[in-house]
Amino acid sequence: MIPKHDLATGAPVPGARWSSRVGPYQAKVALGLLQVAALAGRPDLADAAARLCRAAARFQRPDGRFVTDPALGDTYLHAHCYAIEGLMGAVALGADPLLAAPADAATRWLATLRTPAHGISRRFDGQAAEPVEHSDSTAQALRLLVLTGAHPDWIAPLAERLLAFQCDDDDPARRGGFRYALGGDAAAWDNVTAHGTMFAVQALDLVLEGPAAFDWSLLV
Repeated sequence: MIPKHDLATGAPVPGARWSSRVGPYQAKVALGLLQVAALAGRPDLADAAARLCRAAARFQRPDGRFVTDPALGDTYLHAHCYAIEGLMGAVALGADPLLAAPADAATRWLATLRTPAHGISRRFDGQAAEPVEHSDSTAQALRLLVLTGAHPDWIAPLAERLLAFQCDDDDPARRGGFRYALGGDAAAWDNVTAHGTMFAVQALDLVLEGPAAFDWSLLV
C-alpha cells in the first residue's frame, strides 16, 4: 500500500519518514479493513487485510525484529509495535491464525530494548538500542506485554516508567498529559502529545483491568 498520494496527479508522494514509506507498520491498517469488512459484508477487504499482514511479515528478521527502515536496517519501536498490533489484532478479529507467530516473536524481541531505567528504547540502530525512550512506544510495548503475557516480570516496572512521562507542570495546558520523551537528549522533546497520552491511558487501564475484556476494535 502506497501511504501517500498526490490528489492532483494520483502519483505516490515519496518521503523520508518511516510513515511515508511502505513498511511493516501498515499492518495496523488491517484492523480498519477487517472492521469495515464485517460491517459492510465485504470479504474482499478481509482478504486485503490478510495479504497486508503477510506482506508486513516479510520485513521481519529471524530474531523477531521488524526492520522499519530498509535503507538503514534499523527499527523504530513505534512502527515495530504498529506491526505487532496489526498482526495480533487481525488474528483476534478472525484473520489467518498463522499471523500470530510473527507477532509473538516480535513481542519477545522487545526485551532486548530494556533500558537501565526499566523503560524501553525508542530505536534499535541495527547494532544497539538508543538511550532515549518515547511515551508512545513505551505505552504500546506495555499494552502488548499485558495482552500477550510475555515478560510478565517487566509489566509493573514498565508501567511505573510510563508514569514517569506524565507531566505535573503548573501549566494547565500541560498538566496530566504525557511527555514525548525521556532519557538521552530528551530535553529537546519535552512537548506533551495527545497520541502519547491516549496510548498511555489505554496501557495503564489494561494493567489495572487485565486483558480479558479487551476489544481490539478500540485499540488506539
